[in-house]
Amino acid sequence: MKLDQGSVTSSKALVLSVLAIVLTASIGAAFYYPGSKILFITFCALSIATVHAALINRAGSYFAFFLFAFLTLGCWAKLVLHLYLGNDFIEPVGDFDESPAAWDRAVTVLITAFAALLLCFYLVSSTIQPRREREISVVSSEWLTKLLALAILATLGLLGFNYYFSILKIGYEPTLRLNSYVYVVVAFMVAWGNAIAISTIAYWMVEYRKIPPSALFYLAIVEGGLTAISMGSRAQMILHVAVPFAVYLLQGRRLGWRFSALQWIKILGATALMFIFSILAVSADRLASFAQAIPFTDKPVEMHELRAGSADQTAGQSSSQVSPRRIQAPKPPPRLNLNTEQKAKLITQEISKLVVDRWVGIEGVLAVTSAQSLGTDLFRDGLKEDPARGTQAIYQRMSDAKYERFENFTFMTIPGPVAVLFYSGSYLVLFGGISLLFLLGYSIELAAREYLSNVMTSATVGVALAYLVVQMNFPRAFWFFVIELVAFLVGLLALKWILRKIGKRSTSTETI
Repeated sequence: MKLDQGSVTSSKALVLSVLAIVLTASIGAAFYYPGSKILFITFCALSIATVHAALINRAGSYFAFFLFAFLTLGCWAKLVLHLYLGNDFIEPVGDFDESPAAWDRAVTVLITAFAALLLCFYLVSSTIQPRREREISVVSSEWLTKLLALAILATLGLLGFNYYFSILKIGYEPTLRLNSYVYVVVAFMVAWGNAIAISTIAYWMVEYRKIPPSALFYLAIVEGGLTAISMGSRAQMILHVAVPFAVYLLQGRRLGWRFSALQWIKILGATALMFIFSILAVSADRLASFAQAIPFTDKPVEMHELRAGSADQTAGQSSSQVSPRRIQAPKPPPRLNLNTEQKAKLITQEISKLVVDRWVGIEGVLAVTSAQSLGTDLFRDGLKEDPARGTQAIYQRMSDAKYERFENFTFMTIPGPVAVLFYSGSYLVLFGGISLLFLLGYSIELAAREYLSNVMTSATVGVALAYLVVQMNFPRAFWFFVIELVAFLVGLLALKWILRKIGKRSTSTETI
C-alpha cells in the first residue's frame, strides 16, 4: 500500500534531507574505516536503502518502519559514531581486536543481514497489497467508555503490582515467585498488553468521535511514562509514545488528524515533561535499589562440589543456585556509594547515551564474529538456551561481560538477532533467519490490520514486534512473546465481534 500524498514521510524534502545526512556521514566515516572500503561502502549503501525503505514504506508496515529504524541506529549509526569519535562501545565486544580483518568480518555479517531485510521488504511491497483500515471498525460504541476506563484501571493496578514485586523490572530479580505461566502473562501485559488494549479501545472511541485524536497522544504519554517507571526502563516510554506519532506521520492526512500549533505545543510539552519525570524516577529508583545489592562470594569447596556445581549450570539452573554464600551484612560496592554530585553526573551520562549507544546492534556482531566456537552445535544450544542461566549464558561468556553477580539483581548484555543467528557461523543461516523474522513480524501485523482494522493496534503491534526482535537474547523467550501476542490479538478480535453483536442487537431494538 502506498502512503498518502499528504503524509509527512512521503514528503520528498524530508526523505532527501534524511538520506543526505546518512550519505554524508557514511562518506566521512569511510575515511576512518580500517578495513576494506568496498565492504564498508556496500554496508552504507544498504543502510541508506534501508532508511529510504522505512521513510517511503510502500508496504505500509509499522513493523518494517520501526525495525529498520532500530537496526539503523544500533548498527549503522553506532558504527559511524565509533569511527568518527574513536570512543569505546558501551557494551562488551569479546575478543574483537579492532583489526581490519575483524572489522571486515563484522561488516560482511551486517551486509548479509541488511540485504535479507531489504529483499523481504521489497518482496512483500510488490506482492502484497494490504487494505486500509476501514473508517469504522466496530458497530457498537455504548460500551467503549466503560471498556477504556476498565483498561486504564487494570493497567494502573498491574503496573503498581509489577513495580512493587519487580515481576518485570530491568535488572531486578522478582521478589514474588509466580507460576511460570502466570509470570509470562503478567510480563507480557506490563510490557505491551496494556498499551495494545488501551490504544485499540481509544482508537475505536476516536472513530465514534467520543474523544479527539489528540487524546491518543496523552494516553500513550501517561501509560508509557508509568510503564517505564514500573519496568525500570528508560526506553519504554519512547517506544509507547512513538506509536501515535508514527500513525500521524504515516497516515495522519488520510485519518483527518489536524492539530493546531497550540495543540502540538501541548502534546510535545506533555511528552517532554513525562519523559524527564520517568527518566529521573527510574534513575533515582535504580540508584537507591542497586545500593542494596547483595553480592555473591564463592566459599571454599571440594572437587566433588565443583563438579556438582558445574552439572547444575549445564542443566540450565540460575547462577544463584550454584554454590553461593549470601553475605548477611553486605556493604554496597564502592561504585554504588555515590554522593549527590556523582549521582547527578551518572544520571546525565545515562541520559546522553539514549540517543544512539543504548540501541542493540553492532556490539553483538563484533563479539560473535570474533569468537572461535561458532557452528551448528552452538547455534542449536543458543536456540534452546534457558534464560535462567543469566550471567552464565552463552553470549555473556562470549562477549566477556564483566557484570558483577548479585543475588537480587541480574545484569546482562544483549546480542541482538544478527549475532544470535550467526552463532551458526553460516551466512546462509543468517540470511534465512533474518528473512524468517521479518516475514513473521510482517505477517502478524498484517493479520492484525486485516481483521481488527484498527490503525493504533497495527502500530503498537508493529513497534512491539520490532523492539522484541532487535532485543533478542534468548530465542525461547522471544517465541513465548509471539505466542502471547497472537493470543492477545485473538482476544481483541473476540471483543470486536462481541461489540458488533451488541451493536446489531441495539440497532434492531431501535428499529422495532
